Amino acid sequence: MLKHYWSALFLVPVLLSGTEYFCSPSGSDAAAGTRNAPWKTVSAAVNKARSGDVVTLLPGEYQETIEMKSGGVTLRGTRGKSGEYLSLIAPAETLTGWVAEPAIADGMWSVPLKAAPGCVTVNGRQIILLGQRLMKLAPKQMRVEKLSGKHYAYGKGGVKERTREMIPGLDLLALPKDVRIVSDSQIGKGVALELWSLAGGMMAGWRNGRLYLRIIDGRKPDQFVVRAGGSSAILIRDQSDIIIDGLKIGTCRAGIVIRGKAAKNNTVRNCRIEHGVNRITVTDGASGTRILDNILSLGYIRPELFSSTLWKYNRAMYLIYKYLVSNRQISDDDALSFFRAGSGNLAEGNIIFQGLNGTETSYCAGVVIRNNVIREMASCGIVLDKGSNQEVCGNILINNGINVRNHSFHEVPQGRTCFVHDNILYYSSGWGMHLFTLCGSRYPESPENVWFYHNTIIGSFYFMNERAFARTYKGKPQPISIVNNLLVMDLKNPASRFSVPELRMAAGNADAGACANLKKWGERNSFQVRTEGKPPFLKVKSAPELLAKSVDLQKSEGIVPVLPGMKDHSPLPGAQWYPQMIELVRLSDRLAEQAVNAMKSK
Repeated sequence: MLKHYWSALFLVPVLLSGTEYFCSPSGSDAAAGTRNAPWKTVSAAVNKARSGDVVTLLPGEYQETIEMKSGGVTLRGTRGKSGEYLSLIAPAETLTGWVAEPAIADGMWSVPLKAAPGCVTVNGRQIILLGQRLMKLAPKQMRVEKLSGKHYAYGKGGVKERTREMIPGLDLLALPKDVRIVSDSQIGKGVALELWSLAGGMMAGWRNGRLYLRIIDGRKPDQFVVRAGGSSAILIRDQSDIIIDGLKIGTCRAGIVIRGKAAKNNTVRNCRIEHGVNRITVTDGASGTRILDNILSLGYIRPELFSSTLWKYNRAMYLIYKYLVSNRQISDDDALSFFRAGSGNLAEGNIIFQGLNGTETSYCAGVVIRNNVIREMASCGIVLDKGSNQEVCGNILINNGINVRNHSFHEVPQGRTCFVHDNILYYSSGWGMHLFTLCGSRYPESPENVWFYHNTIIGSFYFMNERAFARTYKGKPQPISIVNNLLVMDLKNPASRFSVPELRMAAGNADAGACANLKKWGERNSFQVRTEGKPPFLKVKSAPELLAKSVDLQKSEGIVPVLPGMKDHSPLPGAQWYPQMIELVRLSDRLAEQAVNAMKSK
């Protein structure tokens, strides 16, 4: 199934059907656009290229935002012999001329900047950029010892009510070195973590034409390369059949944006995209998009803090990006966002690591999220958001705050249909929640339809938020079916009970002997099995007696429809994965380790 996977490791030539043009940072837009006389800007190239043409970016950095002007054009980067990315698009400005601001705080600096940046990086790593609502508030010269929930708008009420309790952005930047962030509901009762440590010792914010930067350890900005990025690197608006291949993109709010009903059959492959709020966004009716074999990461200055193996830090990063960076009570970071997209969109073979959310799909006609590795997201690995039709299959989710989030259930009138199958949800240590449903009741008759089947769930003791689910729906069956899954968990915690009467179907699910109390599951809905393999790649040992206990999902009988992925599929519980996923996980291990080690060496 991973037919695109190996092209992520080795450079695959693009077959040319038109003219090949070249760009180089040392070129000239008055040149001929050949390899020996390349253009300087990518914008000049894409303005002249037509369908069938290829624009090749020679090694170097291109500091511009590129809007693709014609369909059918291939924009590709240059890769090294070992696959390293040699062509970087970064629509960013390097900031110099810093002025000390001792009246605000020690270690505070500012520099003129006309517009609010999309992100700020220091030596190529993203730092916290405080949200605009905080920065617009007039300073009050507050000197709090800790940030409690009310200070970062963690509470009820509208914008005015929440803003009233907020610490203004400049005052936040001026807080002392040992100020702590506290949230009993998120990082644990009585737990307080130092904000400046979480921030890597640096934070920034933009106000009234100036960018403010605080460096807590006394070093100066001119000891670093500080850059402010713009809105997006590449924009495809109402153009079709465009290929973006082999580029590195960073230091901007959004790496690639594909939008418009006329944006059809575009492809993003073999790219490495970092920083910002969205690495790739597909929106406004764009359809047939293929996102293949990319590496997507937030590229934060403290990469190790996102993993659920460090649960309290994982939750703290969630709070910081939701309330200090976003100020909108949303997790303001999606590696891959499908928002009001059309049909036929596909994400396959990607490695997504270290950020807030891996993928999010809202109000979309059709999206397939298949055979990706998604790991170390402080908020959620995959968000099944409202009003969408999607299939999520063959993915491996590792150490995310929540592996799969079924968001805003019965909260909007639009319906959703989600088929979630053959995924591996894995916690290597620590704890997190595998399947979380945000239970709503504003539109109880909205046509929700969620099938969660043939998944393998390993580690932690939280399977789902059973108590909230039962409390919200009070015995009324809901259209969520959980069928033929394999669980290798410690289910002694009452919060992970599985026999929820509100579920439409909970049947044929197996546990591997670690589930101590089958009464929590309902004796009819579960049975114990033996497994083989090494985590996260575990399978049920086949036995004839197990087949009778499984639910045959290949038959359209009763409330079980014809479900995707069931042709020639074993009825036994658990996921069926492709062998290439093992190597993809190994590659993701190396990438995650490299990100952490790179910061330790600095």
